[in-house]
Amino acid sequence: MEKASERLKKHRPLSFQPYDHIRNHFNTRHKEHKIVEAVERLFSKRFELLNDQSFTLAPPSSMFVGHPWEVEALQALKISLNTTKSRLNDFKLMEWQKHTGTTNQAGEVHKKLRTVINPEFLTQAWCKFYENLSSFPLIPSGVLQSGKLHSIHLCEAPGAFVMSLNHFLKVNHPDITWTWTASTLNPYYEANSNSTMITDDRIILHTEGHWYFGEDQTGNLMTLENLEGLLRRERGKAMLVTADGSISCIDKPDEQEAVVSHLHYCETVAALHLLENGGSFLLKIFTIFEQETVCLLYLMRCCFERVVLNKPATSKEGNSEVYVVCLGFKGDVVKEHLAVLTSRYEEGEEMRGKETSMFRREDLPNKFIEQIIQAGEFFKGHQCQVIQNNIRMFEEGVEDDVWKIRDAVAEAFIARYGVKRVDKAEELVGKRRISMFNNKDTHFKFSDGSFNDRKREEEMLGEERIKRLQEDMQGVPGRASFKFILPNDSGPLMINLGKFYEKIQSSRFCFPRMLKNLISGFHVLDEFNLNLEFPEAAAKTEFIEKMRREDKKVFSFSLTDKVDTNLIEKIYEILESIEENDSIVLLGYCLLSQLNVGILYLLGHAFKTLEIEAENDLGVVVTLENFRNRKKMIDNFREIIEAANNARESNKIVISIFPISQLLCACEMYQSILMINHVAIKHVINHIVEKISRSS
Repeated sequence: MEKASERLKKHRPLSFQPYDHIRNHFNTRHKEHKIVEAVERLFSKRFELLNDQSFTLAPPSSMFVGHPWEVEALQALKISLNTTKSRLNDFKLMEWQKHTGTTNQAGEVHKKLRTVINPEFLTQAWCKFYENLSSFPLIPSGVLQSGKLHSIHLCEAPGAFVMSLNHFLKVNHPDITWTWTASTLNPYYEANSNSTMITDDRIILHTEGHWYFGEDQTGNLMTLENLEGLLRRERGKAMLVTADGSISCIDKPDEQEAVVSHLHYCETVAALHLLENGGSFLLKIFTIFEQETVCLLYLMRCCFERVVLNKPATSKEGNSEVYVVCLGFKGDVVKEHLAVLTSRYEEGEEMRGKETSMFRREDLPNKFIEQIIQAGEFFKGHQCQVIQNNIRMFEEGVEDDVWKIRDAVAEAFIARYGVKRVDKAEELVGKRRISMFNNKDTHFKFSDGSFNDRKREEEMLGEERIKRLQEDMQGVPGRASFKFILPNDSGPLMINLGKFYEKIQSSRFCFPRMLKNLISGFHVLDEFNLNLEFPEAAAKTEFIEKMRREDKKVFSFSLTDKVDTNLIEKIYEILESIEENDSIVLLGYCLLSQLNVGILYLLGHAFKTLEIEAENDLGVVVTLENFRNRKKMIDNFREIIEAANNARESNKIVISIFPISQLLCACEMYQSILMINHVAIKHVINHIVEKISRSS
């Protein structure tokens, strides 16, 4: 017989069900609501700067005349943010990045887009720009009416904004005729250091004609010469300008805004010259606590119909990155101010100690300052909350809700912005071409270890540092040798001139980490007041005698921390001194620069065979056998020498004699040269260790 208690339990109405069931139901609804709130909050990090029509620019004569000033409330926000950020100083960088990659609420967006949409060049920057394009009318109404858009992309490497814009236009405005120009630090100019630029050139290689690297080929937007060169080509032609530049602040995390402020100034001044009336400007900035940024924002607020500070959902939550969305350019407002803005474009030594503010504090309305304080509080609050949550989850474990939020954000991204696939024919470069020559993994952008670890490493003694470099090179082979038979014709010369430099800071013919080790080795030598002689005299003499017996002429070069400014003339003299069918050996030849590799490429087509070796005590040895086409080769070098002589008159040098794409993509020697350089650097480091040991 059924018990009364069981009958009661069986027929109990919902309101009398056990409390656990009700609690579970409530918890589920609560969690769902929490996820929805988190998603909405992530997509709503924006603050519009309103203009009540009282905002006007001070006359040009009143600009850059007042002393720098501060807003106390903004400095308090800066101190508070830096206090929170300082809690990260002892976290190892790679470990922390891995953790925040897991806790990143937008972390599934990339994976979802790759699976569902599969864009041709999907990066975080691609996602951020697509968000900005989809959230604001960055494509002006005038463009939609005319059907023509010309965009200019400053500090654009590796090219994700360009690729994102192409995808957006193909999906949303397929009938618009689009042209574009991009500028960035030149990854092929060897005096640019790897630490200051993005070396990923997968897009640049295939779109060379769209990139402007300035009159000096550095790609440095912050020089007046390069700005003027860009304006001669592009002034007043753009309806959209983007500026995504930054400067590494890895060793000055508490002064990020100050470090990048002049770059942002240059990007903005360039945009004000480049835009047509009604155009749009998108500028990446960071915090807004210093007067330089406050003045810059006021300038933009006066020059555009709308200005919104936006942090895209796919922008890393724990950083200070914010995009200034400027819509409806009013060229007449700033026309009379362009000259004074340009006069402060270049920061030279003459400006040291004479810093002034763009606007005096009294020239900025209090209502504007109040808005900046509110915006600063808004974005600082979000950032501090994220950092604190990340620290807590690092110590206690990642919350289960994070994974659900990540999935929900990815779904929301595609739904909100209507992202769709585009046909292969509509891609700008094509995924296959991009993947065929992939350089993205050769750039060791970030060092491991915490901020405090890196500070301690800087204080190490030179002998300890060089031994660490030696250990780092252990995986590199001790010898390499390659032989080539190249066709007679190398193709036409394309001589390129650039700003004079003495030391190589980057190279496309060597992994960045290897070059960094070599440069560090030179620094240690300087600390010990030692000079590098590599190859050494004894090794040279022995090798030259051996080659003499084989009837080969040897021409010696020495590896130093400075480039050989007379290389072109030296090679010309060598060619003048030999006859058809002669063989020569270049001992200690450097293969780190475009010019040196280009000369070897040219020579390789003038001899029957080319062999490149790297050995322990000799460095790089190049053997060229059976000289041919002597007259044509002599003529080529006369043309190069003439260009070099002309370059010297304007403090420039020949930086290349062939297009970089020819040396990287169409040159069978490229991978071999990489290996040769790595082996050679290993032996140089070993040589430095021995030299220091002998001197102790």
